[in-house]
Amino acid sequence: MEESTAEEGRAIANQEGNPPLEVCTALSCEKQSKQGKTQSEKFPTKSQIYKNELTLADSNLLSANVVLQVHKSHLSRMMDFLSENFQAILPEKNASSQKANHTSSNGNISYIEVEIIAFHKSTGSKTCSLIFVRTSKERDFLVRLTAYKFVLQGLNKVYVLTNNKLFISGFIEDKDDDIGNALLQVLLSIERQSTETASVVVKVETFPSKIQRRTVSRLTAALGEKSIPEKELDIAPTNHTHTLTIIQANVPRCDGKKKLQASSPRYLVGISSMECTIPPIHETKEVTNDDICRAYHKLSEAIERYRDCYKTKSWPFPDVHVGSKRDKLPRLGVDCGAAPGGWTKYLVEKTACDKVYSIDPGKMSDFVLSLPNVHHLKMTGEAALPLLCDMLNRQEALISIWVSDMCVHDVSKQVDIFLQAKDKGALQSNAAFVLTIKCNVGHAKDRFEELTKIEVDRLKNAGAKELMVLHLFSNRIGERTVIGVIE
Repeated sequence: MEESTAEEGRAIANQEGNPPLEVCTALSCEKQSKQGKTQSEKFPTKSQIYKNELTLADSNLLSANVVLQVHKSHLSRMMDFLSENFQAILPEKNASSQKANHTSSNGNISYIEVEIIAFHKSTGSKTCSLIFVRTSKERDFLVRLTAYKFVLQGLNKVYVLTNNKLFISGFIEDKDDDIGNALLQVLLSIERQSTETASVVVKVETFPSKIQRRTVSRLTAALGEKSIPEKELDIAPTNHTHTLTIIQANVPRCDGKKKLQASSPRYLVGISSMECTIPPIHETKEVTNDDICRAYHKLSEAIERYRDCYKTKSWPFPDVHVGSKRDKLPRLGVDCGAAPGGWTKYLVEKTACDKVYSIDPGKMSDFVLSLPNVHHLKMTGEAALPLLCDMLNRQEALISIWVSDMCVHDVSKQVDIFLQAKDKGALQSNAAFVLTIKCNVGHAKDRFEELTKIEVDRLKNAGAKELMVLHLFSNRIGERTVIGVIE
C-alpha cells in the first residue's frame, strides 16, 4: 500500500509540468536497510549517536516512529537520558538480572529498546531541536518517558509516526497544491483501511508550526475538490481519530556566519492513531518559581536517575527511616551550601537520615529549619568542618550522606571541601555523595568538560566508586552533577 502511495505522489507531481516529486516510502527504505546490517549497526553506541546528526540524504529517518522536540539547551541531556535508561541492549544471559536493576521507584521497568536514528540541532535564534527515535513500543516508551517529571523540563512536544510514512522532497514553496495533493493520498489510505461506517477525523501537526495553517488549508481544499463527505473523512483539531504529522527535516543550517539554505523543502510524513499517542506535554508540566522546590527536584532527579542505573546490592540512599529500634548509631547527613534548604528538605523527607547538618552562611527557609532534626551551621564549609568533626566525635558517629550544591568560583572548590571532610575522618565507609560541579563563567564547554573530568579523577583517586556524571535537566548549562559512594 505504501508503494502505491508513492506512485500516486509521483503522478501528481508530474501533472502539468510540476517539478519531479521524490517520494521514498518506509517499505523501500526497510528493504535497503536490511541488506548487510549487523546487530551493532542496528543499535549504535553512545559515541555513534552524537555523530549521526541529521543530513538531507538520511533515508534512515523513515524508520523513526517517534520524534521528540526539545529545547536546544536540552538536546544532549535528552539523548544522554535515553541512552542511560532505554537504549542498552542486554546480553541474553544477564537480561533478567539487569532488568531488575532498571526498576524505578514506582515499580515500573524502564527497560525498553530504543534506537536514536538521528538528531537535528537548532542553530542561531531557533530554539527547538529534534531527536528521531525508533522503538517497537511507541506508547509504552512515551508513557515511561513522560513519567519522569524532570524530563518534562526539556521536552516540548512529541510526534508519533507509526503508519503510512513517506519522505517527500522536490517541492518549491509556492507549489503548495503539490503538497496538499500528495498528503491527501495519505489521508485517503486511512479512509480505505477504515470500516464503511467509521468516521475518520484527522488532526494535523507540523514542524515548524508556521506551515500548519497553509497545510490544513490545502488539505481541506483538496478534500472539497474530491467531493469527500465530512462524515467519512474530515480535518479537525479536536475529537480526532488520527494524527497526520509533517516534519520539515531539512531546516536551513548555518556554517559560521553563512546561512546555508536547503534547495527545497523535505518533509517526513506519517500517521498515528489515538491509541499510540499521549496527552499534550504542556498539560502535565509543573512550573514553579520556588527556589526550595527547584532545588528539591534537582536532588530528586539525581538520585532517581542514579537508582535506575545503580548495579550493586546495597543502595546508598536508603529511603526508610531506621529509627530508635536499631542498634547502630544514627544516620547523619550533611548539606553543604544548603540555603535556602531544598536539598536539606529532601534528605529529611526522602532518605533515612536521622539528623541533617545544613551548612551555609546564608539565610535558610523558616519552613526547612522547622523540620525535625535539622541543624543549621551558619558559616562556610571550611569554617564548619572543625566544628562538625568535634560534634561527630562527641556522638561517636560518622556522616552517611554528603550533598553539596553550593555556589563556588573555583571549579575545584566543591571537591576540595568534600575530600577535606574525608581526610578528617568525618565520613563513614561507603558514604554516599552528590556534588554539583559548577563553572558558570569564563570557560568554553569543551574546557569545562575537561575540568569536570579532572574533578572526577580526583574523586576516583580518593576512593570514590559507582560514579555517575550527569547533566541533569535541572542543571544549568555550566553545571554537572557527580554522584557515587566513597570508601
